[in-house]
Amino acid sequence: MTAEKKNRIRRRTALLCAAAALLLVRWSGPAAAAAETGETAREEPAEQAPEKGLPLWLLEDTAEPGTMETLVYPSRAYGGGREGEAGVYLPFGYDPDGRYDVVFLWPGSCGDAEEAMEAEYQCYMEDRCQCDLTLIHVLDRMIETGLTRPVLVVCLQDFGHVKLFSAQTDMETIWSLVTERYATWADGSVPPEEARRHFAFVGFSQGAIYTQTVAIARFFDRIANFGAVSYGSRSSTAAKEILESPYPLGMLYYMTGNKEDFGAAHARDAYRSILWRCPEKVKEGENAQFRRCWNLKHSYALVHAEFVGLLPAVFPPEADA
Repeated sequence: MTAEKKNRIRRRTALLCAAAALLLVRWSGPAAAAAETGETAREEPAEQAPEKGLPLWLLEDTAEPGTMETLVYPSRAYGGGREGEAGVYLPFGYDPDGRYDVVFLWPGSCGDAEEAMEAEYQCYMEDRCQCDLTLIHVLDRMIETGLTRPVLVVCLQDFGHVKLFSAQTDMETIWSLVTERYATWADGSVPPEEARRHFAFVGFSQGAIYTQTVAIARFFDRIANFGAVSYGSRSSTAAKEILESPYPLGMLYYMTGNKEDFGAAHARDAYRSILWRCPEKVKEGENAQFRRCWNLKHSYALVHAEFVGLLPAVFPPEADA
């Protein structure tokens, strides 16, 4: 084979690969989702201006601080019978005989509950000043000012890129322990379809993937509200569960920073894909929102903004508890 013939084969192969890649990109967007659901492809969600930042009143001292305690659980993700530790935030005046809304938080690269809940992260306030806040302080102020009902926050211990089955098994274990030991709506006093409205799941970074692959895909019968921060993928599994479940979606709330690239692109694509695949059950502006926070990259401070946006929407103080 002559060198000229070899070059022609290489050029032809390169052209074929480029054409295949172009077709794959086009098929992976709205047209692909529409083909799977039989729907006409929808318009893409409109881009929104970045949020200015968190409200300044979050900076004020709280007179009603919540507390943290540790929940030890057997973890399949670590293997060898090792134990995991989840942090549980209890609001001021927690009543073991009451009933509380619950947010499960998968902190991603932040690691453990102490780092995720008690460490200070640089947030941007509404006048664009920079301030260091902890998630505990944000929760205390939101509850104290009546922005949301008192909630329990169960911060899981991140264990990196574990197998999906291990993550699901650990979440199942934690769910059982939390609903047995704490005052939640999963106490059998109301039907499961009613109780699920009082549970939410938020994942950051790698944890945002588990929002879709674990929380929505495996716990949709028990959890109605979901948040994903700075990442997202495998939306087809989550969309399939939303479509086939007899239960409605409560809220799907995505948050990214306007200065991040990789995580924001994946989050936006995952969000759009779910909208395209579930046009009858997921409606932007009603039970789905995509927000961008001003001047933030891939930062855990976005979780603070996620809670400020999500909790008033799903656990408003004026609603019946």
